[in-house]
Amino acid sequence: MKMRKVEILAKLNMIDSGIIPSFTGRELSTMLESLSAEEKRMVTRKFRKKWKKLLKRDPALGTVLLPVDGEEVNQSHLRNRSIAVTQVFLREAAKNT
Repeated sequence: MKMRKVEILAKLNMIDSGIIPSFTGRELSTMLESLSAEEKRMVTRKFRKKWKKLLKRDPALGTVLLPVDGEEVNQSHLRNRSIAVTQVFLREAAKNT
């Protein structure tokens, strides 16, 4: 897989922010498995902080990132959160190139 400059910059920014630099669920799972329990707790906490900040900036994303009242968080919500955060990093990297 050939990575573009923007993708590399986005991954570097993700590392600088303290979250796992992955664009796919498979990458994410592999990287999470390689971390200790303490490291895993830290990166998931930083990720949660990122998507909550994103939600505060754009409340309209709540329809995709949050469950409806009475519903539990499901895989779709988790995937959408990951995509939203990744897109922010990709946009920032594209803007800075």
